[in-house]
Parts: sequence; structure tokens; C-alpha cells
Amino acid sequence: MTHPVCNQCAAHALTGATTCAAHLQDASAFAAGAIAVLRKDGGHLHVYSGVNWRQVDLSNLKLEHIDFSGADLSGANFDDADLSRANFRLAKLVGTSFVNAQLQVANLQDADLTLANMRGARLEGTYLSGSKLVDANLDGARLVGANLRRTFLTRASFRGAELFRASITGAHVEGADFRGAHLRELGAMDVLGLESIVVDATTTFVESLTGSSPNLSPGKVRGPKPSTFVWRKAPMEGDPPPTPPPIVP
Repeated sequence: MTHPVCNQCAAHALTGATTCAAHLQDASAFAAGAIAVLRKDGGHLHVYSGVNWRQVDLSNLKLEHIDFSGADLSGANFDDADLSRANFRLAKLVGTSFVNAQLQVANLQDADLTLANMRGARLEGTYLSGSKLVDANLDGARLVGANLRRTFLTRASFRGAELFRASITGAHVEGADFRGAHLRELGAMDVLGLESIVVDATTTFVESLTGSSPNLSPGKVRGPKPSTFVWRKAPMEGDPPPTPPPIVP
């Protein structure tokens, strides 16, 4: 789909306007009108890149494919909203709430999600590479197949989260809490700060993260154990028959 272009530059024009966010004549009046439309009709494929809508309440709305790239939505409320395939690339989302939001296959690359509340969010296949999730809450979130490469996950909480086949390769995980998380087939090469992660007996497939079985004391993991697997020579023609195992009475 081709979006209209700003009449003063080459950027995309905002939905309901003839200019981009940088060239709006009255940003406050535009925001009031656009938010009213979103609350009434939803925002499928709407473009609001670069807007400054801090603290806005857009909870429980259908906003699939919406474009908030480069926007400042710090402190906004997207709880229970449908944001599947939404574009938040380079957005500022400090303290923003996405509780139980649908963010499947959304683009949050290089976004600032410091202190964001994403508890219970649906993040299957979501792109989060390069994003900042410091002190973020992802408890109970579903991150199946999510891309968290090179993210900053310092002190982020993943308690009870589902990270099956997600990737945190190259991420910073200092002090991150993975208690109760499901980590099967997690991609975790060159992860920084593994020595300070928090796991416990309810963390499943922790070896995907640590390469070993965990020492279940908070913040501790063991180093990898040497492999005990031994290749056996394939039998060849002329070899003597194998010696049967001894019979134990």
C-alpha cells in the first residue's frame, strides 16, 4: 500500500493530515482528533510515525498494522490492544503498558522499552532486536520465535514467560529474572551477564540459556559439563561378532 507523502518533505504524511509529524501546524489539535478517531473506529494501517503522544490511553483498541515508528509514547496505555504487525521501530516507550496486548510479528526494533510493562503480552514472532528492555516486566509473556538479539535485558523479568525458539543472541542479561520461564531451544550465543541471571527449579530447559544444568541458588549458574558422548566405529565385513554383555544373575 502506498502512503501519501508530506507536502513539505519526503516523509509519510500522517493519517488525517497532509504533513508528517514534524510539519504539523497544531500538533495538539491533530492529536485530539486522531485519538478520538482511533477510539471510535480503531486504527488499521493508520500512520502516526514521529508523534508525541505521551500518556495517551489507547487500551482495548484494534490497531493492527498501525505505524508508530519514531513516536514518543512514553507512559501510554496499550493494555489489551490488538497491535499485531504494528510498527514501533525507534519509538520511545519508557514506562509504557502493554499488559495482555497482542503484538504478534510487531516491529519494536531499536525501541526504548525501559520500565515497560508487557506482562502477559503476545509477542510471538515479534522483532525486538536492538531494543532496550531495562527493568521491563515480561512476566507470563509469550515470546515464541521472538527476535531479541542484541537487546538490553538488564534486570528484566521473564517470570513464567514462554521463550520457545526465541533468540537472545548477543543480548545483555545482567540480573534478568527467568524463574518459571520456558526456555526450550532458546538461541543464546554470546550472551553477556549470564553469571548474574536468576533461575530456579521451575525454569525449564535452562541449559538452552546456560549450556548446563543450573545451580538453583538465585543468580548462580554452573559452567558447562564435558560431553560423555563417544562415537562408535561402524561394523565392517569380516569383523568378529560383538561380545555379548555379561549375564547378571
